[in-house]
Amino acid sequence: MPAAVHRLGLLESVRVLRGLTRADRVDHLVALARDRPGGALLRTPFGRMLITATPSAVKHVLVRHADRYVKGLGQAQAREIIGEGLLTAEGEHWRRQRRDVTPYLAARAVHAHQGRFLALARAGAATVEERGWDAVDPAVLLAEYTLGCLGVTFGFPAPAAEHIHEAFDTIQDEALFRSVSQGLVPLRARPRARARVHAALRLLARETSGSLPGHRDDAWATPEGMTSLFLAGYETTASTLAWAITYLAQHPAVQEQIAAEASVLDALGPDDVTPRHLAALRWSSATLDETLRLRPPVWLVSRRATVADTVDGVALSPGDEVLILPAAAQSADPDFRPERFLSGARESSLDFGAGPRACPGGALAQAEAVLWLSTACGRLALRPRGRRTVTALARMSQAPAPDLRDVVDVVPRSGTSPSRPAALPTVPERNPL
Repeated sequence: MPAAVHRLGLLESVRVLRGLTRADRVDHLVALARDRPGGALLRTPFGRMLITATPSAVKHVLVRHADRYVKGLGQAQAREIIGEGLLTAEGEHWRRQRRDVTPYLAARAVHAHQGRFLALARAGAATVEERGWDAVDPAVLLAEYTLGCLGVTFGFPAPAAEHIHEAFDTIQDEALFRSVSQGLVPLRARPRARARVHAALRLLARETSGSLPGHRDDAWATPEGMTSLFLAGYETTASTLAWAITYLAQHPAVQEQIAAEASVLDALGPDDVTPRHLAALRWSSATLDETLRLRPPVWLVSRRATVADTVDGVALSPGDEVLILPAAAQSADPDFRPERFLSGARESSLDFGAGPRACPGGALAQAEAVLWLSTACGRLALRPRGRRTVTALARMSQAPAPDLRDVVDVVPRSGTSPSRPAALPTVPERNPL
């Protein structure tokens, strides 16, 4: 029998909501969802809020009855700032953008660009080898790579990663503030924040303008659409790679497995990479899956009811919020064990969402992440550094904090072949694609 929804009183609901302001807000809400496996219904001054990770709620809200909901907490506030792009638009405006963006992100289209992704990954590794890890901003390095892959995929020049990263930091901070304050403190009452947001939007307009001329017929090819595309297309994968770095630094045996497999890429040029080569990178793929299990970049999927509805026995009114926590919907095992995915088994997940609003870029994210992990571990060695604890900086996505250079050291490998992989559990072979 399914667990019942736990109904919280006003005071307890307020305490939970205050958790949204905590630095550990992701772990706080995931723990809440796991402690109350049937979900928790909050009463707030702004309406009711169902926090859940039940399969029935996920299927009902995101798949079967997605037409009864619109983007909710967080996304609605982002729309106020960056406008009606693929990430934030609703209705027919969203459908037109989705239709026009899908061909670029189809698996066959992505396969055609994998060699270019590999070249970009090699360039990033070379930057670390030549300049040294401490002289490189890891967040910008990963942004350069993922924005570069996005540019290759859509056929436009990649914008300046440092500028894009800085601008989106500002926008996400503002969206988070509006989500927590529920608009009670308008931007005009915060002149310094207003100046930062306006500067960020001007910067984004400048950076995206060069990408538009070749796509005039695409519904997403507007300044608002490009801003949304950049945010959705680069930051989630960059955040996932950052988390993978923190885990791999603690697991040298996994690094060696990835490095050994990466030799399949050594002699390949940009025109030589095929899906078969990616299928051979089993440890990189498993590491990606395990990182997504532990730290899904989209930590919160929010929806707002537009009509009366019933979810897991809870009667919702128009305006009520449903917050779905992807991390709580997966295994609670805290151990980093990529080998659990080497058999090809994959538990159901919300890595790329579900239903009609699911992220269309799964094939792109998979290819660019696997190629980057293989290239990085083939040329660089990751080691723990210092004693600081890695925590989640959670806004629209979750990324590790503090700066990766404070918790991870990265050095070039000796130039020789990777050492023999350390012994790890034996697992069945994955069926070739």
